Amino acid sequence: MDTAQLKIPLPNPYPGQTTRNDTGTLDYANHHRFAQLGVFQAGLIGAPVSYARATYHAVHTFVAVAPDRVRRHVRFSWQPVSGVSNTDPDVTPVDVYLHQELRDRLAKMPARFMLMMTIGEAGDAFNDPTVPWPDKRIRVSMGTLTLTNVAADQAASGERISFNPWRLLPGLEPSGDPILEARRDAYEESRHRRGGTPCPFNRS
Repeated sequence: MDTAQLKIPLPNPYPGQTTRNDTGTLDYANHHRFAQLGVFQAGLIGAPVSYARATYHAVHTFVAVAPDRVRRHVRFSWQPVSGVSNTDPDVTPVDVYLHQELRDRLAKMPARFMLMMTIGEAGDAFNDPTVPWPDKRIRVSMGTLTLTNVAADQAASGERISFNPWRLLPGLEPSGDPILEARRDAYEESRHRRGGTPCPFNRS
């Protein structure tokens, strides 16, 4: 499998990253069938015009436990209240604009997101985050997140965050997703090395 091969990573930043790379992308898709749908769709949508105008999908499925102990498999996403907006895919992309755009935006007004919970049904992929659920699943609004400013020192602030997907509120439990299981201790080890806030999950 191509995904299992060890390859020398490209330098960062990538050569010519602000120029169109259609030839190389299409060549890759022609030789890797699994990438064809993603390449086709990516060429149609452009890039987000703002961090505040993009949808953010959680990777994994979780289990929501109701007060009556009914258990439902759910997935979460953040939906921008101002709506999703992307750049024109036919226009030459602009490099490094999202951070400053967010600062400028928040200086004028807050940015808000709605936390949406999608409820899975029988037959959905509960333990495989690479498989999407059908669009017709029930979605419930769980709350609103309001952004008012950007941290003065983003690097230092980010170091204190756990990023561990096992930091769950009461009523939410991890699913049987093996990737989610692997992330638990790996992310906690990363947090420990950075001196971040401990993640209060049960290791048993």
